Amino acid sequence: MSWLLSGMAFRIWHDLGFQRDLKENVLPTMEQFRSPSELRRRIYWGGYAADKIFALYLGRPADMYDDHTDVSAAVPRPHIPVFDNFIVEHGLTHLREPIPPSPRLILTLHQLVRLSSIIHHILKRILATKYDQQSVDNAMVVSEFNARLLKFYDDLPPEMRYNKSAPATTLLTPRVAALHIIYHAARLSLNKRFIWSATQTTAAKLSFNPREQLEAIQACVESIDAIVALAASFSAQYDGLSCAPLVLVHTALIAVNIVVACSNVNCNTDSTLRHTSSELQAFGIPLYIILQEMATSWKLAAEAATRLGALFQIKKGSAFEASHPPINGSHMAPGSWQDPSVAIASVSSSVEDNEWASFMQDFELQYGLEGFDILFPTM
Repeated sequence: MSWLLSGMAFRIWHDLGFQRDLKENVLPTMEQFRSPSELRRRIYWGGYAADKIFALYLGRPADMYDDHTDVSAAVPRPHIPVFDNFIVEHGLTHLREPIPPSPRLILTLHQLVRLSSIIHHILKRILATKYDQQSVDNAMVVSEFNARLLKFYDDLPPEMRYNKSAPATTLLTPRVAALHIIYHAARLSLNKRFIWSATQTTAAKLSFNPREQLEAIQACVESIDAIVALAASFSAQYDGLSCAPLVLVHTALIAVNIVVACSNVNCNTDSTLRHTSSELQAFGIPLYIILQEMATSWKLAAEAATRLGALFQIKKGSAFEASHPPINGSHMAPGSWQDPSVAIASVSSSVEDNEWASFMQDFELQYGLEGFDILFPTM
């Protein structure tokens, strides 16, 4: 349904002409920010970013292209604190409201648009249904996009950066958190092909060598680690993850898919590759708990947490379970993924393997991860 409705919305968007800018020769006064032109710009660029997010998470082809518009970038409004004029007129300037330290909304939107443009090119060149096989098999293309994503991350303004080593109480606004979550979702989606390759036999492998696979898996380790840290900070500042944005649910599911894929890494692969893959598997418990905390608000998170718990039961005694910390408790408190004693919800031992396989296949089709179908054959 999301696929259908989003596609209809973007077609209506074009019919209404939002991709065309209204040319107005006016000075940048406060009145301009109430003008139809500025409102249309904000609507257009918000829709442009939403189009790429829908395409990334749902596997739907993007509808809005960079060269199909002449809309200028949205302009931030001047910061005019409430009652500022009154305070100045009455000689009370010492009571002026300080400018908040969080980044301006439109400036965050500008960065999201930059990221969305990179995501669009990744989708079009690597993850599209009808792709250029020659470019897909060439790992240089993947390296190129990894470099573009890293440059985007390094170029973020200081107020939009996130330091996972900082205390969890360090200010993290929801919009900055969402920007970083989408960034890591793009990075995981780009590099998951290497993990798929590492789980196959030599004859079925894509044209990626062990070094390239290792770099990609290390990128996934870094991104999933950052996602867990972001969730911890968000939970600490907003009393849990019940109000977390939906993009965190979808990104956690991409991460779960990669973690599960790493449990199938070919035993004949390079020892360093196997070790790095085991690092990824160690994120299974934190991701499970993150999904559990979001389950009260998002049905998708609740279903995924239940299925992931079932997988833990299915793989009892395997290397997958051995890579996780011991579990013996039963309480699931906000932020409890930092507690290694947290328990997996009880799952009946009668859970059938093919139920999990069916769930994963449905999940792959829904979220454009059909490249992983070889990992979850019907049992």
